[in-house]
Amino acid sequence: MRLPVAALLLLASAAAVAARAELADRLAVSIESSAIFESEILDHLRVAAFLEDKPLDVTPRARGAAANQLIELKLIHREMQLSRYTPPGVEVARPLLAKFRAERYPDDAAYNAALAKHHLREADLLRNLLLQLTITRFVNFRFRPGVRVTDEEVAHYYRDSYVPGWESVKAPVPVPPLQDVQTEIEALLTEQKVDQAMDDWLKAARASVRIQFHEEVFR
Repeated sequence: MRLPVAALLLLASAAAVAARAELADRLAVSIESSAIFESEILDHLRVAAFLEDKPLDVTPRARGAAANQLIELKLIHREMQLSRYTPPGVEVARPLLAKFRAERYPDDAAYNAALAKHHLREADLLRNLLLQLTITRFVNFRFRPGVRVTDEEVAHYYRDSYVPGWESVKAPVPVPPLQDVQTEIEALLTEQKVDQAMDDWLKAARASVRIQFHEEVFR
């Protein structure tokens, strides 16, 4: 849901971190034969706070949102296994981590201080970026082949959305003719349909399994 894919997306931020389970770690969510522990939820929230450069939020509402994202990640992981999907190796995430560091932190000291502030390691971020890449690629593998965008849909979007949007923002610059922006619109509508297919699948997948929240973790 990007997570729709992009939101997924921060959907992605959690299961990327290996759970650092403690002796007192509590069971947070039961999903038939699998489970989510409190430590996984807290790891997810720490990564999200780091990536968004925001204070750590561990309120019941934030914990619940993180748990729901982790549930969806569990379902996606199960679907990957059923589909015999081969995920990419960690090497594909290293350039993204380097780009993230270069854009966000001016030097190693600032970067390491931020990691320490959020009780994270660089390996946590690398796993997170790898997970995001894996989900994006799997969504395209799983749902994009079934998506079709018709000329009629393109024309409808151009008439009802593209032209009004252009005129409200870029007037008096003339609106480009449909043939000049058709590829752009097709790509946009394709992404929307992939997102919708993913959302529909997640709803059906959640409805097909028994999920139990252990409320003491979310108080």
